[in-house]
Amino acid sequence: MRKSLFKKHAMYMTIALALLSGMVNAVAAKNLDDTMVVAQDAVQPIILADKLHGFNGFLQNNAEVKYYSFTAVRGQNVMFRGTRPASWQPGVAYEYKTGDVWQLLPANGVHIFDKLTPGDEVLIRVFKRPNSNTVSRAYEFRFGSAPYHASADLIRSDAQGLPLYAGVFQAFREVNWSIHIHDSTGQPLEGAKASIQVGVAEKIDLYTAVDGRAAATIALPGCEGSMVSNSFSTGNGTLKRWWNLRYNPGRLVAKLEGDDRGYRWNSGTIDNTFGHICKQWLLY
Repeated sequence: MRKSLFKKHAMYMTIALALLSGMVNAVAAKNLDDTMVVAQDAVQPIILADKLHGFNGFLQNNAEVKYYSFTAVRGQNVMFRGTRPASWQPGVAYEYKTGDVWQLLPANGVHIFDKLTPGDEVLIRVFKRPNSNTVSRAYEFRFGSAPYHASADLIRSDAQGLPLYAGVFQAFREVNWSIHIHDSTGQPLEGAKASIQVGVAEKIDLYTAVDGRAAATIALPGCEGSMVSNSFSTGNGTLKRWWNLRYNPGRLVAKLEGDDRGYRWNSGTIDNTFGHICKQWLLY
């Protein structure tokens, strides 16, 4: 009788220990899940310097999320620009955090963060689109201080001193051009992108240095000329000579990246007439 009671008691103890062990394991599993959630939510962003940055890369896998943090130290406008071609099907998404909510950013286009105060942080993230039909995990964007004010100058061409028959700007073979870009607080902006296209020459992209400046020399190809200028003279008295120019009409176009709203350029430097002078010949 006592032996039977002892066996039942031992059996009950075994069941109790098993139940207790299961509860402990369940609690441990729950704690492990909570730790994983916390680890996933712990954001360790890449801290960006005070400039405009460009990024081009790939997520390592579908679960990877990359975070980038930019601080508007002067309260300047901040720009996000998705630079993947609009024809590409995006495999990744971009979002920015506002309060506790993440909002979508354009995969191809510009978003300007304005009305910031000094020290405000703009936090963005890049992740694989969960419902995307493409396997691509490539991303390409620009993020940082927004270009705001730009002054562009046609510094010098090799046709200086000639009458402006061919266009507001004209050159034979070479144009030297520079640009100076600031953010919305007047601070010179490093990393800003501008482009210039002169006549038939290939478009040139420029990126500003730490002083906000960039410069380029645009080389023009040889040409025959489809237009002839009015005759003009040089010199005086017995040294007076009359000339003609043969040229091709074109445009000089300078562009600043991003949304046009809020940007100010010196007059006559965005899009103007340009004459590519092909020949100058003596009449008499």
